[in-house]
Amino acid sequence: YVNGRFRYASIPSAAAPRANSSLRLTQHQRRPEFPPVQWNMYDATLQDKDRMNNTYEGWSTDFQKLVSHAHPSILRLTECLQQNQPLDATALTQAQRGEPTVKRVRKTTLRLQSRLRNICEGLHIHQDLPRLLELVGDCIRF
Repeated sequence: YVNGRFRYASIPSAAAPRANSSLRLTQHQRRPEFPPVQWNMYDATLQDKDRMNNTYEGWSTDFQKLVSHAHPSILRLTECLQQNQPLDATALTQAQRGEPTVKRVRKTTLRLQSRLRNICEGLHIHQDLPRLLELVGDCIRF
């Protein structure tokens, strides 16, 4: 999953004989698109930091609603950035004054964070990775 083999379908070329016109599967060695350092959330869990990029996703969603077009023109994009700028300036001014925006955190999120932190801290004690993965899997809800 991190650095294994990936399969790619290769289409036969026009010069290839018609009798063998099926797709061939070839294997290529490929580096991971995102290195484990980038997506590993173990340290963030132990330090009670955010494990997701919801802040950026939220800004992107709000901006997409503001633009309200799938493929906006440069003029429309500029207008939307100008409309969004005062909100960002206000948040920056509040942060400089020492009044950071209050982030609403649900109780279920706090409970999950606490459970995951306890599980990760238990790894240092027990050194049992398969059991750790099983416990983390038990925390996942569908």
